[in-house]
Amino acid sequence: MRPSKKSFYQLSVLIGIVVFLFLFGYLAEDKKNISNIHKIAPKIASADSVIGKITGWAWADKIGWISFSSKNSEVTEPFDYEVSVKPSGVLEGYAWSDHIGWIGFNESDLADCPQGKCKAYFENGELKGWVKAIAGEDSNDGWDGWIHLSGDHHNIELEANDTFKGYAWGDDVVGWIDFNNVELDKENPSADINAAPNSVKAGESVTISWECLNSSGVVGGCSGDSNCVFSPSVLSGDHDTIDLSTTTSYYITCSNIFDDSDNDSVQVSVIVPDLEISADPEKVRGSSGENTTLISWSADNVVSNTCEVTGPNGLLGTGESGSKETAPITGESIYTLSCENENGFVATESVTVELIPEWEEF
Repeated sequence: MRPSKKSFYQLSVLIGIVVFLFLFGYLAEDKKNISNIHKIAPKIASADSVIGKITGWAWADKIGWISFSSKNSEVTEPFDYEVSVKPSGVLEGYAWSDHIGWIGFNESDLADCPQGKCKAYFENGELKGWVKAIAGEDSNDGWDGWIHLSGDHHNIELEANDTFKGYAWGDDVVGWIDFNNVELDKENPSADINAAPNSVKAGESVTISWECLNSSGVVGGCSGDSNCVFSPSVLSGDHDTIDLSTTTSYYITCSNIFDDSDNDSVQVSVIVPDLEISADPEKVRGSSGENTTLISWSADNVVSNTCEVTGPNGLLGTGESGSKETAPITGESIYTLSCENENGFVATESVTVELIPEWEEF
């Protein structure tokens, strides 16, 4: 017996209801999954705490493109996100996949990784460690979301042109992830060093201030004053110098983990007492001829009544300028002018008077 039109209509309605309920349940579950992968807000690192940003796209045959920055063209995800490199080489932030959602690079997302160091990081020019698809935390099909950046049979290297080469492994769900379209946008190190003040009188100190931006390490030093010491161990700071006796330079080199560096230096001018002393003549004949000389001297940038001229027979003269005949000279003699500035710094200048050899006939 053929079914009636009414029965056929009722069957069609029933089938339509079943299909609707199936699709509604599928979409509801899919919406739930989408909600899960959107459940966290991306973390953008502060600009002064990164030395580079990973940009571009990675590709996995099973899930398609993975974007490392919301600035990539044709990205439909509405949130701002990026993956940054901290000065220590550790990565942070999020990448995005239209199929598996957020991929976390923050150490807080990676605390329970399967093995090794639970972070994503640079080491010797390679990406190492783990990242995680956040949706894997709520998966009920056995997928945990872990993606291994390096292993016994795969690695990701940073090439000389700041592009990556190699593969990560995302287990059966994600498979191999090709990084050959991913780049590193580096922030070059910047070194800055200053002195306050940058000119002093001998016997005074200054404050050296320095800062390394986009850097992982710093080394420094000084030259000029033989007693100067400057060895910075932090990326920014202040250093009070010793009381300087001569013009001295201070310098730093700031570097990052990629072997990029920048240098800067500052010179502190030190005003020292300006002393002059001379002998006329500088050579005498000893006992057989003229055996005295005239010592003349002058001094600037000194305190009055602090200058003395001394020689083999003790004090020869005083004052900021003058001249005086010596006693008979019987051997090589050194005459020294010494003066002080207002900081108690003592400066000296000397002249040597020599004997002309005398020939004796045998």
